[in-house]
Amino acid sequence: MSSQKKSNKTFIYLVPKRCNKKYNPCTELIIINEFIRLGYHIIPIYHLYIINVLFLIFTRKIDGIIVNSINILWQNKLLIKLNQMTPIYWWYFDDVLAKEKISNRVFYLAKNVSIFFNKNINHFQQFKKSGIKPVWLDQGVTENCKYSDTEEYKYDIVFFGSISFDHYSRTSLLKKIDEKYNLAIFTKSIKQFKKFGFQNVFAAVKHSKIGKIVAAAKITLVLNATTKNDNCWSNRIHLMLGSGAFCITDYIIGLENSYSSGEDCIFVRNLDDLEETVAEWISADKIKERDKIRLNGYHKSHAKHSYEHRIKSLISSIES
Repeated sequence: MSSQKKSNKTFIYLVPKRCNKKYNPCTELIIINEFIRLGYHIIPIYHLYIINVLFLIFTRKIDGIIVNSINILWQNKLLIKLNQMTPIYWWYFDDVLAKEKISNRVFYLAKNVSIFFNKNINHFQQFKKSGIKPVWLDQGVTENCKYSDTEEYKYDIVFFGSISFDHYSRTSLLKKIDEKYNLAIFTKSIKQFKKFGFQNVFAAVKHSKIGKIVAAAKITLVLNATTKNDNCWSNRIHLMLGSGAFCITDYIIGLENSYSSGEDCIFVRNLDDLEETVAEWISADKIKERDKIRLNGYHKSHAKHSYEHRIKSLISSIES
């Protein structure tokens, strides 16, 4: 990317303590790096949030506070009292209504920030009636995601993701696939997957390593935790396509505004048809078509869905 003009805006960015630069930078650190590349001055804070924010507000010109974590805001609720002095922009990645306890906290906090960025567009009218100012903002692909050419196929299918009670139906689908094909799973939930009888289970990998793995797989499955909410999908679709994967993904309303089925990836509109779709696209006579589609998806994700684009959208919303 060409060098960017230095911005005169300075933002505080509240980062979870768990973020680890040495292993796989958390999303917050990736976004911070993109802000810096775009010319913004970002001051990350990893601890003592209230004390550090107060010190910076009273000693420097701060244009806003950006936060993603619900835990940081909830455990430091005094911060929202500063919103009148310094605007808080909350970019919440998750489903607001996933759990009642969490949703109550989200509603309380979102009412007290300047802009609430989220993907749960089905409930934006409900948010507005509650005094929340919602703006739809997606996640994206990171610059660490790279395309790799296929040298040989090591796997029929790969899946990157977790296992949990909320994802039980997704796990059942994967088990059916595992019984028919050479499925490899890359996850933080190694023990849990092995308890379900999966054999090829490996540790989660850095974004920079995904490209090599998906290039060695005929198909990459992208299964969202839920398909109930329009325009509310996992960022995994961007990460996989941005790493050059040939993706079969469950369809969520609105996804067609980002990618085209049959051109950038393959949508499965009914998960009952997943096995049939996999059987169609895994065949040897689909190699050239798969390669064409995965290259299209790679270019589309980086051209339209990078964090550079997301930050520009965020800044545009702030300025308007």
